[in-house]
Amino acid sequence: MKRFSTLAVALAAGISLATGCGDSTTPVEPPSPAPIAKPIFPAPSRPAQIYVEAVQTSSRPSRYVLYEDGSFALQFPGREYPGTWSQKDSVITFTFLEWGWEAIGLQSDNHMTITYSESMWELEFNGGTYVRSP
Repeated sequence: MKRFSTLAVALAAGISLATGCGDSTTPVEPPSPAPIAKPIFPAPSRPAQIYVEAVQTSSRPSRYVLYEDGSFALQFPGREYPGTWSQKDSVITFTFLEWGWEAIGLQSDNHMTITYSESMWELEFNGGTYVRSP
């Protein structure tokens, strides 16, 4: 019964007992910390509102970064589409700089639903809902 009591006290204290060695103790190794995941997207370069896909519809996640100066970036891992944005009431118009594409965002609370122009559909841009990131 004494061995059971010693074992119970040792376990409660976080100490393991070596079996067959009398009362010698070996400290318990703490668990290894979980590896830190590499961020998929870079940190914004200046203050911005960030909207991330609510439901990922493809194998590549995306997000919208709306900067206070009226510029934005639609970001995919390793690729960014810059442009300008303007807002009237709950409608946000996105104009992509290099391509002249347009997309419309309908904002509601912390959500934004995006609809792309037909020229973007051919390039597999899928519209969808984005949620504002805290």
